[in-house]
Amino acid sequence: MTAAIEVIARAVIQREGHVLLTRRVGGSYVFLPGGHIEPGEAAVTALVREIDEELGTQLDVRRFLGVVEHQYSRGDTTTHEVNLLFEGSAPALPFPASPESREPRFEFWWERVDGLAECGLEPSVLRDDLATWLFAQGAGRFGSTLR
Repeated sequence: MTAAIEVIARAVIQREGHVLLTRRVGGSYVFLPGGHIEPGEAAVTALVREIDEELGTQLDVRRFLGVVEHQYSRGDTTTHEVNLLFEGSAPALPFPASPESREPRFEFWWERVDGLAECGLEPSVLRDDLATWLFAQGAGRFGSTLR
């Protein structure tokens, strides 16, 4: 069995009570848009780059929301993710229509904030905590699916 650690920057883009979500086409895992931080790359720089690559739009990063760690296994590899969440704005994205992906392996849509528990958002701790984090003031939050 092998193990990997991944550091990922994720955007929480909301509009009119909805949050932008994504998944691999045909996949079952739903997650926030963003992607891997490359060695030597700042988290915010990585996030802006990933949103441009995936959606072809500029992301305005507003504030740091928190960190969520998550672990999952696929085949013989166990992955420990560290997700850095940032609130951002992307006014050029269509709403309520689903934004078109520039990467054919991903699809994007707007989900109501109060529907996050039912849509299968991962890491699962975000299903209940994300709405609270969006309206919280002060220091960033921490969540974990690890025991």
